[in-house]
Amino acid sequence: MMKMKNDPSFKQMITLLSANFFGTFGSGMLSFAIGLYILHRTGSALGMGITLMVGPLVALFLTPVVGYIVDTRSHRGIMIAAQIGTSIGLLAFALTFMQWPQYYYQELIGLLIILTITDRFLSTALSASLVTLFPSQTLQRVNSLNQSVTSLAQLVSPIIGAVIYSFLSIATFALVEIIFELLTLACILRLTFAVVPASQPAKAASTSLDPAAKQSLFANFGDGLHYLKGNRLILLSCLFGAGINFLFAAVNVGLPYIQVTLLKMPNTLYGLTDSGFAVGMILGGISLSMMTLKHHPFLVSLWGIMTLRSSSCSWESPSSWGGQ
Repeated sequence: MMKMKNDPSFKQMITLLSANFFGTFGSGMLSFAIGLYILHRTGSALGMGITLMVGPLVALFLTPVVGYIVDTRSHRGIMIAAQIGTSIGLLAFALTFMQWPQYYYQELIGLLIILTITDRFLSTALSASLVTLFPSQTLQRVNSLNQSVTSLAQLVSPIIGAVIYSFLSIATFALVEIIFELLTLACILRLTFAVVPASQPAKAASTSLDPAAKQSLFANFGDGLHYLKGNRLILLSCLFGAGINFLFAAVNVGLPYIQVTLLKMPNTLYGLTDSGFAVGMILGGISLSMMTLKHHPFLVSLWGIMTLRSSSCSWESPSSWGGQ
């Protein structure tokens, strides 16, 4: 055990997992509070739906920019700048909300745009840095633990967020979130990048990428689209995932609206039901890790979606409501 604690890779892993937990937990609480605040203030599913659209739309437009910058700039510098930008954005929102509370909706939209931009840069740079943070033989373990920590944070953040939301204003909530962002920044600063010696193939690949790094933004993005077009399975998976996320927005918007506006659920009970998604992710991950897939993962995903659709149709049928 002492040997493990003295292992640099073990310390790196604990630091990375801590950064992931603080970041996911804080952003999860803030997202929960924003959705709850908008539902309480507007009572409109459309109002909440617009806020849910902001993130994906901004991320879509950022896709070619983020990848290009991450490929051509220091990953550590990008992550530090992203965390500082997030903290500044939260502080600016808190101050403007205290000064002009009547413009809360526009201020929240602006905050969501800032958080989406910084989060995309942070997550992309961190994913690209994993190979320089850990030896190849520990990457699978790190990824598994990282996913477990993410699920744990998503499980507890709505519950604790509901409790805190009952006592704090949304502006104060943003200030609390700054604490978690600074904790994440402290963990990033403790990470040692490029501790893993690059192998000969990696060095060769890095050298071959140097000319590409000097490509224009649009040429770099065009190469990515060309690769996507040439790989039918990846293209089909992207289209399938986009369609599922589009349709699942009905659950993301409709379920909170029914719970908060129609059923008048208290904040803590709504937080518990929101945590159910994380519970499902944890159970699904455990189930998949114990299963030996006899079919292609894409087919398994398709069957899972069809099962979910069949279950929802049964739940929505008139007979399930006593024939009403």
